[in-house]
This record gives sequence, C-alpha cells and structure tokens, in this order.
Amino acid sequence: MNTDKKHGRINGLLENWMNGKESDPTPAIRPRRFLHQSTTPPMRLSSGICVHLCPSVAKLLAVALLFFHSAVCAPAQDLLANGDFEKADPADPARPAGWDRVDGLGVQWTQSPGDAHGRAIRMDTRLSEQVMQAQWIRTGLTNIWNIPKPEKNAIAETYGLSLYSAPMPVKPGQAYRVTFDFKGHGGGAKVWVRGYGMFQGEKRRRWETYVDCRAKGDGWTTQSQVFHPTKFRPDVSEIKVMLFAYYPPGIYWFDNVRIEPVAESPAK
Repeated sequence: MNTDKKHGRINGLLENWMNGKESDPTPAIRPRRFLHQSTTPPMRLSSGICVHLCPSVAKLLAVALLFFHSAVCAPAQDLLANGDFEKADPADPARPAGWDRVDGLGVQWTQSPGDAHGRAIRMDTRLSEQVMQAQWIRTGLTNIWNIPKPEKNAIAETYGLSLYSAPMPVKPGQAYRVTFDFKGHGGGAKVWVRGYGMFQGEKRRRWETYVDCRAKGDGWTTQSQVFHPTKFRPDVSEIKVMLFAYYPPGIYWFDNVRIEPVAESPAK
C-alpha cells in the first residue's frame, strides 16, 4: 500500500474514533455493565480483549496516538530544492530548478540510464579543456567557468567539472545529513557541502566538507554523511551543495541529493 495512503487511513480512523463515528466492531462480546457507560469504540489489546474507556479518556488517548503517529511518520525536512532533478526552472526550461545552469556538454541535465532514476546530472570529464572552454563561451557561462589558456588534455586532469545548488539557510548549532545517489568511477568524484557567511564585510566561503563517491560495479550507490556547518564556524549562515567529478576521465552521474536536519552526532 502506498505509504501516504496508509498514513491517511490511520489518521482517518483515529479521527473517526475521536468523533464517535467509528462503529463498535465487537458488539457480541460487549459486557452488559461498565463502570462508565460509554458509546466509544473499544480499544483492542494485542491479546484480542476489547477494553471500553469513558469518552474523555478515549479522546485524550486518541489525541496522543494521533500526535505520536504524525511525529513518527512525518518525513524529515529536505532543505535542498529539486534534489531529484525532476523539475525545470520555470524561467529557463533547460535548467534544473534550484541549481546553476548546465553547459549541456560536459555537465548535462538528462535522462539517466534505466527508468528508476528519471532525470539526473551527468558529467563527462573525458572532454578537453579547449572543448569545454568553447562550450562555456557558446552558452554564456564564462562568468562562472573560464580557463585562460585551455589545453588539449582532458579536463579530468586539471579542473574537473562541477555544478552548484542554490544556497540554503542553516540554523546555528544544527547538524545536517547529506544523502545522494552516485554512479561512476569510485574515487573520481565528490559531493561537497560549502558554508558561507559574512567576513570583513563580505559574504565568503567559511567552511566546507565533502563525501568521497564510492562505486559498486556499474550500478548506483546511495551514500550519506552527517555534518555540522556552524560547530567551528558560527558565522556560517547558508550552505550550497557542489557536485564534482574529475579523475580518471569518464562519465559520472548524480541524483537524489538531500540535505536534512538531524539530531546532534559526530560530524565533519
């Protein structure tokens, strides 16, 4: 059963019970006398015994159960917009919403191999510096990427390729977890999380951490790491994710990137 539908059904049953709309499923075994006459449905214990509660107690219990169910089943808040790369920027359909523009050659936003992942980010570090510089000029991205004297060697050997997310605000003292899916050469890519804050009157990069991408054959792997951007740099006010691929020259894929707040734990 779909998880959302299942949770909705549970919440609906609890609310019906609270409002007295749920019928008694066991009228045949209802005792004739109770300490409190009640029209509320019985609470079934694991042993199969049904216990009737007075209305006030029943409703308090139902509220507690509903609150507990919502707290346990609610998904963790994802701070990163469009980490699954399925949405386009409304103002620029060729660009994934919430991320920088892609050049369309070295860094592509495209359909991933197979049907399970949908659209994802593909990086090809086999391309030369000269080819990439020409592509950045063609697509108007030299304000972001620019190689003054590009050579014929593969860009994997020098600069690599990268893509940044939009900034996300962080809370002082809060730890977070980055999670992502990766496909490609192990050790040839990283996912960076970089923190920014005011320093000497300017917003600058003040902190960073990264996760080395691990490979598992030709398939996708899911990786995660907990980090604490303000633990040693309290001035960090926002973070960005940077997807980065370099050496050896090859094809690298990224998908399903998430940033979620977590309870305090050892972190980078």
